[in-house]
Amino acid sequence: MAKGWYVLHTFTGHENKVEKFIRIKMGEGTLGDAVTDVKVPSEEVTEVRNGKKRTVNRKFLPGYILVEMDLPDRGWKIPCGEIRKIQGVTGFVGTGQNSKPQPISADEAKSILQKTGAIKKLSLDNWQAVI
Repeated sequence: MAKGWYVLHTFTGHENKVEKFIRIKMGEGTLGDAVTDVKVPSEEVTEVRNGKKRTVNRKFLPGYILVEMDLPDRGWKIPCGEIRKIQGVTGFVGTGQNSKPQPISADEAKSILQKTGAIKKLSLDNWQAVI
């Protein structure tokens, strides 16, 4: 088993709701130890409307959330099935209904998490130590 970030496709506008339900299931223990973190990729943006500046939190990957999981080779269907049952979830990106999800690469995860501000810009050596 190795931890990895997986991309979960949701209905657009349901990202925060799905994140909330995954966190609830994590707390209940229905996902076992498979899910370790959930993030909705968003960034703070300053926008100007009617001459007024304001900072808003904007999703830069609408319809997608990141789920950090440590999936076992056997028994991966239980946590993935529980996540797929959540209302608003359409599935994991790049996999079918009955196949094991594949994580995104470490570089892709690093790029997305840096953009969200979840991690600071690190050297590649330090990043490998984080994951």
